[in-house]
Amino acid sequence: MIREAKGTTSAPGLDCDTAYGQLLRRMTSPDAGVQYAVVVPSSALKAALRVPRRVRDLLQVTVYEVCDDFTVIPH
Repeated sequence: MIREAKGTTSAPGLDCDTAYGQLLRRMTSPDAGVQYAVVVPSSALKAALRVPRRVRDLLQVTVYEVCDDFTVIPH
């Protein structure tokens, strides 16, 4: 799994956009088994989900939310 993780910041929208861009640049493997993910805290989830599900599905990118109690939830 190739992941791009972002922490809590004052600009979650910009940071999520940056995370997607960084992840896209890492999509170099022709292996269909490679998984991609954007990992964000709950406070940035809304920004991470601005990329429509259809696009995330086409790119095979899963968004993972890390809650305050460190529970991880795939979206």
